[in-house]
Amino acid sequence: MLLEAPAWGQFNNARSLLAELRRVGVRVTQACEPGLLGSFSDRRREIRICPEAHDSDDEVFRTLVHESWHVVQNCLANQGRVGTRRSRPIARLRPDLVPKMLRETRRSDLRIVRSQYAPEDQLLELEARWLENYPEVVENGLQTICR
Repeated sequence: MLLEAPAWGQFNNARSLLAELRRVGVRVTQACEPGLLGSFSDRRREIRICPEAHDSDDEVFRTLVHESWHVVQNCLANQGRVGTRRSRPIARLRPDLVPKMLRETRRSDLRIVRSQYAPEDQLLELEARWLENYPEVVENGLQTICR
């Protein structure tokens, strides 16, 4: 089932973000995985969101934005398409962004990134958590990096 909850109408970018995900061949489903708010699978070409695990529609939207950035990271590593090569953070191309990400990301999120993610995945996750606050950047990334 595609996430198009009526309450999301208050978010200007939700419908266009979902349209961009469809355009690049990624479906968004409501699927609860214990302990997760959302996930992206390159093999399934799918973002899974568990609305029941969130406290508000705003949090659901932030998770969608977060997982959508993981799609962009994946396209970056796979010549503009969703593929099975390991994702690449944009910060590898723009290392000057890392201090800004660290300053602007909530301390609780930084602790989670450092404690729950392998070192090779921490920059991917930090970047996605930072970009939760910039849905227009994520949508632009889908438009310009993903074909």
